[in-house]
Amino acid sequence: MSDRENLRSLPTPYLARDGWPLGWPAIGVLLALFAGLAILAGTVATLPGDLWVTHHVQRLQGQPWQTLARAGNAFGGSPWVIGGALLTLPVAAVLRWWDDVVLIIVILVLRLAAVPIKGIVQSPRPAADQAHIVEPISGYGFPSGHTLTATLLFGGLAVLLVRHWPPGLRRWPTMWIDGLAAGGWAIAVICTGFGRVWFGAHWTSDVLGAALLGIACVGIAAAVRLSDVGEDAGNRTIARPRRGRAVNDSSRTRTDLGSPLSARLRRARPDRDGLAVLQRQRR
Repeated sequence: MSDRENLRSLPTPYLARDGWPLGWPAIGVLLALFAGLAILAGTVATLPGDLWVTHHVQRLQGQPWQTLARAGNAFGGSPWVIGGALLTLPVAAVLRWWDDVVLIIVILVLRLAAVPIKGIVQSPRPAADQAHIVEPISGYGFPSGHTLTATLLFGGLAVLLVRHWPPGLRRWPTMWIDGLAAGGWAIAVICTGFGRVWFGAHWTSDVLGAALLGIACVGIAAAVRLSDVGEDAGNRTIARPRRGRAVNDSSRTRTDLGSPLSARLRRARPDRDGLAVLQRQRR
Protein backbone atom coordinates (compact mmCIF):
# COMPACT_ATOMS: atom_id res chain seq x y z
CA MET A 1 0.00 0.00 0.00
CA SER A 2 1.50 3.37 -1.00
CA ASP A 3 2.06 6.29 1.34
CA ARG A 4 -0.66 8.33 -0.36
CA GLU A 5 -3.17 5.48 0.05
CA ASN A 6 -2.13 5.15 3.69
CA LEU A 7 -2.88 8.81 4.26
CA ARG A 8 -6.26 8.47 2.58
CA SER A 9 -7.13 5.50 4.80
CA LEU A 10 -6.64 7.52 7.98
CA PRO A 11 -9.83 8.22 9.90
CA THR A 12 -11.55 11.25 8.48
CA PRO A 13 -13.64 13.88 10.30
CA TYR A 14 -17.10 12.98 11.53
CA LEU A 15 -18.90 14.62 8.66
CA ALA A 16 -16.56 12.99 6.13
CA ARG A 17 -17.39 9.55 7.45
CA ASP A 18 -21.14 9.83 7.70
CA GLY A 19 -21.73 12.80 5.41
CA TRP A 20 -24.11 14.32 7.97
CA PRO A 21 -23.76 15.41 11.60
CA LEU A 22 -27.35 14.61 12.64
CA GLY A 23 -29.12 11.30 13.09
CA TRP A 24 -32.56 10.13 12.06
CA PRO A 25 -34.24 11.53 15.21
CA ALA A 26 -33.03 15.02 14.32
CA ILE A 27 -34.26 14.60 10.75
CA GLY A 28 -37.64 13.52 12.14
CA VAL A 29 -37.79 16.65 14.30
CA LEU A 30 -37.05 18.85 11.28
CA LEU A 31 -39.80 17.17 9.27
CA ALA A 32 -42.23 17.52 12.19
CA LEU A 33 -41.46 21.23 12.47
CA PHE A 34 -41.98 21.64 8.75
CA ALA A 35 -45.31 19.79 8.89
CA GLY A 36 -46.51 21.98 11.78
CA LEU A 37 -45.48 25.15 9.97
CA ALA A 38 -47.20 23.94 6.79
CA ILE A 39 -50.45 23.36 8.68
CA LEU A 40 -50.28 26.87 10.15
CA ALA A 41 -49.47 28.40 6.77
CA GLY A 42 -52.45 26.65 5.20
CA THR A 43 -54.77 27.74 8.00
CA VAL A 44 -53.70 31.35 8.61
CA ALA A 45 -53.09 33.68 5.68
CA THR A 46 -50.30 35.58 7.46
CA LEU A 47 -48.38 34.07 10.34
CA PRO A 48 -47.29 36.18 13.32
CA GLY A 49 -44.08 38.01 12.53
CA ASP A 50 -44.35 37.76 8.75
CA LEU A 51 -45.46 41.36 8.22
CA TRP A 52 -43.00 42.74 10.78
CA VAL A 53 -39.99 40.97 9.23
CA THR A 54 -41.03 41.89 5.68
CA HIS A 55 -41.41 45.57 6.51
CA HIS A 56 -38.01 45.73 8.23
CA VAL A 57 -36.25 43.81 5.46
CA GLN A 58 -37.73 45.99 2.73
CA ARG A 59 -36.59 49.12 4.55
CA LEU A 60 -33.02 48.11 3.69
CA GLN A 61 -32.54 50.07 0.49
CA GLY A 62 -29.43 50.93 -1.46
CA GLN A 63 -27.17 49.25 -3.98
CA PRO A 64 -25.47 46.80 -1.54
CA TRP A 65 -28.80 45.41 -0.29
CA GLN A 66 -30.19 45.19 -3.80
CA THR A 67 -27.07 43.31 -4.94
CA LEU A 68 -27.35 40.93 -1.99
CA ALA A 69 -31.03 40.28 -2.75
CA ARG A 70 -30.35 39.60 -6.43
CA ALA A 71 -27.47 37.30 -5.53
CA GLY A 72 -29.78 35.39 -3.17
CA ASN A 73 -32.34 34.96 -5.92
CA ALA A 74 -29.60 33.67 -8.23
CA PHE A 75 -28.51 31.08 -5.65
CA GLY A 76 -31.94 29.46 -5.78
CA GLY A 77 -33.10 30.09 -9.32
CA SER A 78 -30.24 30.89 -11.67
CA PRO A 79 -29.85 28.33 -14.50
CA TRP A 80 -26.07 28.73 -14.17
CA VAL A 81 -26.08 27.77 -10.50
CA ILE A 82 -28.47 24.86 -10.99
CA GLY A 83 -26.67 23.68 -14.13
CA GLY A 84 -23.30 23.88 -12.42
CA ALA A 85 -24.60 21.83 -9.51
CA LEU A 86 -26.03 19.23 -11.88
CA LEU A 87 -22.61 18.83 -13.50
CA THR A 88 -21.43 17.19 -10.29
CA LEU A 89 -23.50 14.11 -11.19
CA PRO A 90 -21.56 13.07 -14.34
CA VAL A 91 -18.29 14.09 -12.68
CA ALA A 92 -19.00 11.85 -9.69
CA ALA A 93 -20.00 9.02 -12.04
CA VAL A 94 -16.78 9.32 -14.05
CA LEU A 95 -14.73 9.29 -10.84
CA ARG A 96 -16.80 6.31 -9.62
CA TRP A 97 -17.84 8.04 -6.40
CA TRP A 98 -21.04 6.05 -6.24
CA ASP A 99 -22.08 7.30 -2.81
CA ASP A 100 -21.98 10.82 -4.21
CA VAL A 101 -23.97 9.80 -7.27
CA VAL A 102 -26.65 8.43 -4.96
CA LEU A 103 -26.54 11.63 -2.90
CA ILE A 104 -27.13 13.85 -5.94
CA ILE A 105 -29.87 11.64 -7.37
CA VAL A 106 -31.75 11.48 -4.06
CA ILE A 107 -31.55 15.28 -3.71
CA LEU A 108 -32.96 15.76 -7.21
CA VAL A 109 -35.76 13.27 -6.57
CA LEU A 110 -36.69 14.92 -3.27
CA ARG A 111 -36.72 18.35 -4.91
CA LEU A 112 -39.14 17.14 -7.57
CA ALA A 113 -41.26 15.39 -4.93
CA ALA A 114 -41.64 18.69 -3.04
CA VAL A 115 -43.23 20.49 -6.01
CA PRO A 116 -46.87 19.51 -5.18
CA ILE A 117 -46.57 20.82 -1.59
CA LYS A 118 -47.48 24.37 -2.62
CA GLY A 119 -50.74 23.18 -4.14
CA ILE A 120 -51.54 21.17 -1.02
CA VAL A 121 -50.85 23.94 1.50
CA GLN A 122 -52.26 26.75 -0.69
CA SER A 123 -50.69 29.57 1.29
CA PRO A 124 -50.95 32.96 -0.49
CA ARG A 125 -47.95 35.12 -1.32
CA PRO A 126 -47.64 38.71 -0.02
CA ALA A 127 -50.21 41.05 -1.56
CA ALA A 128 -49.57 44.57 -2.85
CA ASP A 129 -51.29 46.12 0.19
CA GLN A 130 -49.10 44.09 2.58
CA ALA A 131 -45.62 44.49 1.09
CA HIS A 132 -43.74 46.17 -1.75
CA ILE A 133 -43.81 43.72 -4.64
CA VAL A 134 -40.70 44.23 -6.75
CA GLU A 135 -41.43 41.42 -9.19
CA PRO A 136 -45.04 40.14 -9.25
CA ILE A 137 -45.23 36.34 -9.08
CA SER A 138 -48.34 34.18 -9.34
CA GLY A 139 -49.07 30.96 -7.49
CA TYR A 140 -48.84 29.89 -3.88
CA GLY A 141 -45.96 30.70 -1.57
CA PHE A 142 -45.32 27.94 0.98
CA PRO A 143 -42.63 26.66 0.87
CA SER A 144 -40.27 29.00 -0.99
CA GLY A 145 -39.04 27.14 -4.06
CA HIS A 146 -35.88 29.24 -4.43
CA THR A 147 -34.93 28.71 -0.79
CA LEU A 148 -35.62 24.98 -0.99
CA THR A 149 -33.49 24.65 -4.13
CA ALA A 150 -30.61 26.62 -2.56
CA THR A 151 -30.79 24.57 0.63
CA LEU A 152 -30.65 21.29 -1.29
CA LEU A 153 -27.96 22.28 -3.78
CA PHE A 154 -25.58 23.99 -1.38
CA GLY A 155 -26.27 21.39 1.31
CA GLY A 156 -25.29 18.65 -1.12
CA LEU A 157 -22.16 20.57 -2.08
CA ALA A 158 -21.28 20.96 1.61
CA VAL A 159 -21.53 17.19 2.12
CA LEU A 160 -19.36 16.59 -0.97
CA LEU A 161 -16.79 19.10 0.28
CA VAL A 162 -16.38 17.35 3.60
CA ARG A 163 -16.41 13.86 2.10
CA HIS A 164 -13.61 14.75 -0.30
CA TRP A 165 -11.60 17.14 1.78
CA PRO A 166 -7.99 17.03 0.49
CA PRO A 167 -6.10 14.23 2.29
CA GLY A 168 -3.17 16.48 3.07
CA LEU A 169 -5.43 18.84 5.05
CA ARG A 170 -7.25 16.22 7.10
CA ARG A 171 -5.23 17.13 10.14
CA TRP A 172 -7.11 20.38 10.37
CA PRO A 173 -9.41 20.40 13.40
CA THR A 174 -12.71 18.77 12.55
CA MET A 175 -14.49 21.88 13.74
CA TRP A 176 -12.76 23.94 11.03
CA ILE A 177 -13.72 21.59 8.23
CA ASP A 178 -17.32 21.22 9.37
CA GLY A 179 -17.58 24.95 10.06
CA LEU A 180 -16.32 25.87 6.60
CA ALA A 181 -18.88 23.63 4.89
CA ALA A 182 -21.78 24.52 7.18
CA GLY A 183 -20.92 28.23 7.10
CA GLY A 184 -20.93 28.42 3.32
CA TRP A 185 -24.19 26.50 3.23
CA ALA A 186 -25.83 28.80 5.78
CA ILE A 187 -24.69 31.95 3.96
CA ALA A 188 -26.20 30.74 0.68
CA VAL A 189 -29.53 29.85 2.33
CA ILE A 190 -29.75 33.10 4.31
CA CYS A 191 -28.96 35.19 1.23
CA THR A 192 -31.62 33.35 -0.76
CA GLY A 193 -34.24 33.83 1.95
CA PHE A 194 -33.34 37.49 2.29
CA GLY A 195 -33.72 37.99 -1.44
CA ARG A 196 -37.14 36.34 -1.58
CA VAL A 197 -38.46 38.49 1.29
CA TRP A 198 -36.78 41.67 -0.02
CA PHE A 199 -38.41 41.20 -3.44
CA GLY A 200 -41.80 40.64 -1.81
CA ALA A 201 -42.11 37.17 -3.30
CA HIS A 202 -42.43 35.25 -0.02
CA TRP A 203 -43.16 35.57 3.66
CA THR A 204 -40.54 34.68 6.24
CA SER A 205 -42.55 31.57 7.14
CA ASP A 206 -42.26 30.41 3.52
CA VAL A 207 -38.49 30.75 3.70
CA LEU A 208 -38.24 29.07 7.10
CA GLY A 209 -40.38 26.14 6.00
CA ALA A 210 -38.28 25.62 2.88
CA ALA A 211 -35.07 25.67 4.94
CA LEU A 212 -36.41 23.09 7.41
CA LEU A 213 -37.53 20.78 4.61
CA GLY A 214 -34.30 21.24 2.68
CA ILE A 215 -32.04 20.45 5.64
CA ALA A 216 -34.04 17.31 6.38
CA CYS A 217 -33.85 16.21 2.72
CA VAL A 218 -30.08 16.71 2.62
CA GLY A 219 -29.83 14.59 5.75
CA ILE A 220 -31.88 11.81 4.16
CA ALA A 221 -29.80 11.95 0.96
CA ALA A 222 -26.52 11.86 2.88
CA ALA A 223 -27.66 8.86 4.91
CA VAL A 224 -28.17 6.72 1.79
CA ARG A 225 -24.71 5.26 1.15
CA LEU A 226 -23.84 2.23 -0.95
CA SER A 227 -20.67 1.59 1.05
CA ASP A 228 -22.79 0.80 4.10
CA VAL A 229 -24.17 -2.35 2.43
CA GLY A 230 -21.04 -3.53 0.65
CA GLU A 231 -17.46 -2.76 -0.09
CA ASP A 232 -16.80 0.84 -0.99
CA ALA A 233 -16.61 0.93 -4.80
CA GLY A 234 -15.79 4.56 -5.38
CA ASN A 235 -14.92 6.62 -2.34
CA ARG A 236 -11.31 7.18 -1.36
CA THR A 237 -11.53 5.76 2.16
CA ILE A 238 -11.32 1.97 2.44
CA ALA A 239 -14.17 0.05 4.06
CA ARG A 240 -13.76 -0.83 7.73
CA PRO A 241 -12.78 -4.46 8.34
CA ARG A 242 -15.24 -6.53 10.30
CA ARG A 243 -14.48 -7.03 13.94
CA GLY A 244 -12.43 -10.17 14.60
CA ARG A 245 -11.32 -10.65 10.99
CA ALA A 246 -7.87 -9.80 9.69
CA VAL A 247 -7.31 -7.91 6.50
CA ASN A 248 -5.85 -10.43 4.03
CA ASP A 249 -5.41 -8.11 1.06
CA SER A 250 -1.65 -7.74 0.75
CA SER A 251 -2.09 -4.51 -1.20
CA ARG A 252 -3.60 -2.98 1.93
CA THR A 253 -1.09 -4.40 4.41
CA ARG A 254 2.25 -3.52 2.85
CA THR A 255 3.56 -0.22 4.20
CA ASP A 256 6.89 1.42 3.65
CA LEU A 257 7.62 2.23 7.28
CA GLY A 258 10.89 3.93 6.46
CA SER A 259 9.54 6.83 4.39
CA PRO A 260 8.95 10.31 5.87
CA LEU A 261 5.23 10.16 5.15
CA SER A 262 4.95 6.84 6.97
CA ALA A 263 6.61 8.47 9.97
CA ARG A 264 3.94 11.17 9.84
CA LEU A 265 1.26 8.51 9.72
CA ARG A 266 2.71 6.81 12.81
CA ARG A 267 2.62 10.12 14.68
CA ALA A 268 -1.04 10.70 13.79
CA ARG A 269 -3.71 10.12 16.40
CA PRO A 270 -6.50 8.11 14.79
CA ASP A 271 -9.61 6.95 16.61
CA ARG A 272 -10.14 3.41 17.84
CA ASP A 273 -11.14 1.95 14.46
CA GLY A 274 -8.31 3.73 12.64
CA LEU A 275 -5.76 2.46 15.15
CA ALA A 276 -6.94 -1.09 14.57
CA VAL A 277 -6.47 -0.64 10.82
CA LEU A 278 -2.93 0.68 11.21
CA GLN A 279 -2.03 -2.13 13.61
CA ARG A 280 -3.18 -4.73 11.06
CA GLN A 281 -1.14 -2.97 8.37
CA ARG A 282 2.03 -3.23 10.45
CA ARG A 283 1.57 -6.98 10.80
